[in-house]
This record gives sequence, structure tokens and C-alpha cells, in this order.
Amino acid sequence: MKLPLVLATALSLSGLASTTGAYGAITWDADGVTTGPQDGSGTWDNVTTNWWDGSTNVISRVGVANLGSLTMTSGSPTVNLANTSTIGVGMGVSANSGIPAGATILSITPSTSFTMSANANANTTQAVTAGENVTVGAGSGAAGTITLASAQQINSLTLNAAGSGNYTFAGATLTLGGASATLAVNSSATFGNILNAVNTNSGVQATIAAGQTLTLQKGGTVLASTFTGASGTVAVTGGTTTAGNATYNIGSASAGTGGLQISGSGTAVSFGGGLIIGGSNVGGFATVGTGATLTSNLASGQLSIGRNAGAVGRLVVDGGTLNSSSTNAASFFIGRDNGTGTLQVQNNGAVSVTGVMQISSTGGTGTLNLSSGTVSAGTIAFHGANAATGGSATGSSTILMTGGNLYVGAGGIVDRSTNTAVTTYSITLSGGTVGASADWSSDRNMTLATTNGNVTFRAADAANAAGHNITLSGVLSGSGGLTKEGVGSLTLNGANTYAGLTQVNAGALTLGSFSSISDTGSLGLADGSTLNLNFATGSETVGSVFNSTTGTFVAPGTYDAATLMTALGGTVNVTSAGGTLTVTAVPEPSTWGLALAGLGALAVYRRRRGSVN
Repeated sequence: MKLPLVLATALSLSGLASTTGAYGAITWDADGVTTGPQDGSGTWDNVTTNWWDGSTNVISRVGVANLGSLTMTSGSPTVNLANTSTIGVGMGVSANSGIPAGATILSITPSTSFTMSANANANTTQAVTAGENVTVGAGSGAAGTITLASAQQINSLTLNAAGSGNYTFAGATLTLGGASATLAVNSSATFGNILNAVNTNSGVQATIAAGQTLTLQKGGTVLASTFTGASGTVAVTGGTTTAGNATYNIGSASAGTGGLQISGSGTAVSFGGGLIIGGSNVGGFATVGTGATLTSNLASGQLSIGRNAGAVGRLVVDGGTLNSSSTNAASFFIGRDNGTGTLQVQNNGAVSVTGVMQISSTGGTGTLNLSSGTVSAGTIAFHGANAATGGSATGSSTILMTGGNLYVGAGGIVDRSTNTAVTTYSITLSGGTVGASADWSSDRNMTLATTNGNVTFRAADAANAAGHNITLSGVLSGSGGLTKEGVGSLTLNGANTYAGLTQVNAGALTLGSFSSISDTGSLGLADGSTLNLNFATGSETVGSVFNSTTGTFVAPGTYDAATLMTALGGTVNVTSAGGTLTVTAVPEPSTWGLALAGLGALAVYRRRRGSVN
């Protein structure tokens, strides 16, 4: 199988030397009969006199020293390089001869190495047979376009620097195949055609040099592959790329540069095996931009961000979509096997994990950073081993939410570690919405902060249609508060100390004990909402209680369900398992206007948008 490559400039063929004789400049002479060089098509071998030396027709052989330059005068001849032991094997091609635009050279003898040191545009076609290790570029001339006339397969491709500019590949599909395929990008290149990498053995080993970029505009099929290069970039900007196992040890996780960059509306990258962003002892960075999709269809593999000791990985979903469809207990890891990983979701990005999102596994350090967009997961698990059985290794898990939406499924937010004395975790909620794809619970402590306002707990799905219940048994602390939305119930069972407002706009707020709200906190209940005092004895103490629809504040005192419902007025519903609610204060009149003005603005916003995110 031949690989036609269109080269940029006119070509000279060099390195044709032996110990005898010498030619000066010779010119292609296709017919070899008529006096003077005649353009046309023919076969270049070591027996035909189809070169003109200025006085007669001669044979141009490898066995001639100091050959000089080879010239094709004009037109678009087709020249077949004969399959001999003396022509074409390992032959170098340089950018300084007079072969005209449109000349076609075919049938280069198969060899273990063929070097195209000329740079390229759509002028002259060079053919390389299957199994070649192909090198492009020798540091001179301007880079251009290399066009494949038909789908071709080679073993390996090395792209060296041109004198200026970057390479562009076009035309038909190029496949790197065989048992030892490699790709070395020492100079940036754009593939406007499909690039496949289908090594049948251990996978394609790809190296991206510092500051260089491999751009894939139409995707391809990339099976088992490893990409390395601390500051290199693989940019997928179009088409569909299907991959098996792959490790991306490229880019800088800390600086957020280089790495795997997926962008462009409709661009899709799909992995059917394991995907690692940042492997052993190295860093890795990846982004999914607006309109692009990264999908992990992992039947048996895993997606790991930062895996193994010394590895630092970061995946940023920057307006794009990340899907992981595996339902396995171990399929999606952020910080695994002593590695450090971060999943960052921003610019209205979307992440969907059908199964378990594990933040820190077997000694890893993992962070979910959500500032805009939506993350949904069947389960969010901290620590443990690489399965549901847990483990005792050290590790650190962090959720930092300053906006967006986090929807949790039936698995809830759990800690898999069997030795929580050696693990740490942090959940900070400072704006945004925590919702429910199904009923879920968590016993993890959470900090309510105020960077972007109070967090909203929506006891309902993302459409705010189907109600689901959320139960929080850990301690809620911090200077912030919470807003309750959705038709389901939010249950607070912890001895909570958070200082901000608790506002119930829809559904039910269930207080599982008489310490569920800070003694100095404020509780607002909108018409149509429900407060459940779900404890048999004792009294929940709060600073103030008011109907946020009518602006009615409840006077200080202790209330059972019936008397509190009367004091609130409107259509607020109150139930009790026997416990009571004690109100210690009414806001100073000077603060009523501010409180109610804020709630009024919230009501206007809700009428315009239908809900509060």
C-alpha cells in the first residue's frame, strides 16, 4: 500500500554516492532518445539513460559520486523509482532542486526508514509504501501541506521542524499501525484528514515536544496509546475520535496549559477502555470546551484523573460535556493510588457519572471544584480502595462548590474508608444548588459559606418536577445559610451551627432533632411550604421565624404545631412528633425592611424564572 505525500517545494534527491565517477548537474529526459532534455513520464532505474548531462543521455545511478542536482524542467511528469537495491532505500529528500509543481514520484522502495526532509505544500506528490517509518522535516524551508491521495498505513511518523511554519496534512486517512507504531511531534502539525493509530501490540507511543501542538480536525480511531510531553498539546477540534485505553501525560495541571484540549461544536471523543489524565510521577491536563463532548464508555476500565504516586492530573470541563456511563463500583476516580487529581467544572459545563464518582482512592488527593454548570453522579464516595469494599489508606477528599448544580443519586455522599482517623475531607457549599436525582442521604459534615450567596438544596430532580428526599446527618457549620426548594423533603439531623438564614420556599423542611438549626438562626417559611418538627420531646430554639410570603414575624415564645401555624398565618403548614419550637427574638424594626426587601426580590425572581438555581 502506498502513501502519497504532497511536498511543499521542488525536490532534489541527495545521498546518491559511491567511490567512482562524478556527474555534474543533470536534467530529467523522459524519452532518452531525442537530443536535449525532454519532459514526460518514465521509470527512473539504474539501467535507463533518461537523464541529460548537457551533452548526452546518461544513467543516474546511486553508484555515482558527487551527483550534483537533479532537475525536472516543467510540466507534471510521473516518475517511477524502480524497486532496486540501489535506488530509493533510505534516500534523503531535500528542498533545493528544480522538480516542477505537479510532478509525481511513485513507488519508493520499501525500507525501514524513509526521510522526507523537504517541507510541503500541494505541489509535488511523494509516495511511501506500507510499513515505512516516515520522517518529515530537516530544519530548512517553509512547512506546507502534505496531502494523501488515498487511505494509507505506515508504521511510524516523526515530524521534525521546518525552517518556518507548521505542517498541515490533508486528503485521505492516514493510519499508524503495526506492532510498534510511534508518533513523534517535534514540530506542530494539523491533521485536516483522519488520523488513526491502531498499534496491534502495546499501543501507539506518542511524544509531543515542548511547546508543540498536534491538532486533529476530523478525529479518527486511536486504540491503546500513551501521550507524553510536559508542555505539549493534543488539540481535537472536530470530528469523532474513538479510543481504547489511553494515558495523557501531557500538559501542566498546575498552569492549566497544553495537554488534551477538546473543543468545537460537535467535536466528540469517546473512550471504550481506561483513560488516565496524569499518570505515574508526571502531570497531565485536559479540557473539554463549549460544544465538545468527552465520553467514557467504560465496561471494564476506569477514568482516572491523577493516578499513582507523584502524578498530578486536572480535567477542566469548560462549557463542554463529560459523560461516564459505567455503573461499576469503581469507574471514575479523582486522585487515585496516591495521585493528586482535580475535576473542575465551569462555564456552564456538564458532567454526568452514572455510577460512582470517587474523590480520593487508596491514598489519593482528589478535588471536585464546581463554579458553573451541572454535575450529576449516582454516588459520590470519599477514600477507600478501588471498589465499593473500602480500604484503610490515607487520603484527602474535597468538594468546593461556588455555583452551578450538583445532583446526587441514590448512593448519596459517603465515605468508603474503613479508617477515617487517617483520612480527611472537606465539603464547602457557597452558592449554587444541591439537588436529588433520587432519594439520598449523607452523614458527612458540610460548611455553608457565602462566597456566592447561600446554597440551595432542591429536593427534586434537575427539571424540578419529580420530588426526592435529601437527608443530612452531618454537622452543617459556617457563616452561610441554606434555601430549600423542590417538592420533596430536606431533613436536617445534625447538631448544626451554621449562622445564616434557613429559607423554605417549597416542599418540606424536616428537623430531626431540637438542635437542627442554630439557636441564633432565622427561619423563613413561604406559603405552601411545610415545617416538620420530627422529634418527640424538647424544643428547637431559633432566633426568629417569619412567613416570607406575607412578611409576618412570629413573636417570641414556645409554639406547638398548631399555635405556630396560626402565628405564621397564610398557608404555611406545620407538623410535629411532639416537640416544640421556641422563638427567642423578633428582628428590630429597622431590619425588617431589609429582610423583606430581599425576600421580595427573590419572589420577583422566582416569578420570572420559575425557580431559583
